[in-house]
Amino acid sequence: MASFHAMWSFGAGAGAGIGFLAVRADLSYTAQFILSGLGLALLLGPFIATPWRSRQTEPDAAAPVFALPRGSLFLVGVVALSAGLGEGAMADWSAVFLHDFVGTDQSRAALGYAVYSVTMVAMRLCVDGLVERLGPTAVARAGGLAAAVGLVLVAGIATFPAALLGFVLMGVGYAAIIPLAFRRAAADPMIQPGQGIAAVATFAYGAVLLGPPSIGFIAEVFSLRLAFLVLGAFAILISFFAPVLRRAERGTAEHPTFET
Repeated sequence: MASFHAMWSFGAGAGAGIGFLAVRADLSYTAQFILSGLGLALLLGPFIATPWRSRQTEPDAAAPVFALPRGSLFLVGVVALSAGLGEGAMADWSAVFLHDFVGTDQSRAALGYAVYSVTMVAMRLCVDGLVERLGPTAVARAGGLAAAVGLVLVAGIATFPAALLGFVLMGVGYAAIIPLAFRRAAADPMIQPGQGIAAVATFAYGAVLLGPPSIGFIAEVFSLRLAFLVLGAFAILISFFAPVLRRAERGTAEHPTFET
């Protein structure tokens, strides 16, 4: 699951790196979007043109249209939400922080998210092995602490080297959390895997979407530094609730396996 998510982080980091190069080359926004569109067309065109076949299953008529985590999955959703807040903030606010508070130019400001994403890719490619060796609780607890330390470095010292180091620690810290939350949701003994993942994803991706405006509100009323420290509190929450990410066993006597 973590290796699969690494590809998402790779695409995000590549986009930030391309933005850095485009600003360095003084390309207009129009030229950037045209070149990016052409590149994506060349990359994805063969896949779009290829017919995809998958095993079709009948939809569950009783399944809810909008899924929210309940019961044991609620705390898993809280952990995913805490990580989603950090990931969304990095995507929308890392460059702003580097430009407005650290004083870097626009091209160097784009490096913040690129460094974070590269670290996230490298870490996610290692996470599956770490989880098998150390267990999800230890990995998630260490991840939450690493992200919290990174956020304190970014907000507390607010220099370019310290911020980059903080972004690296955030990449290390957040890498495992959402993949582990989805893995735990899929193994929940009381709900179908698809419904479990959808329920946790409501919190995770809801935080990615709603987190950046919330950070902006805190920054407007107080400061962006304080907003990053609030994210640090959520990172500590990940460590506190890390045990809920232990993988549940399906098909026990109390919780029979659901048949599809």
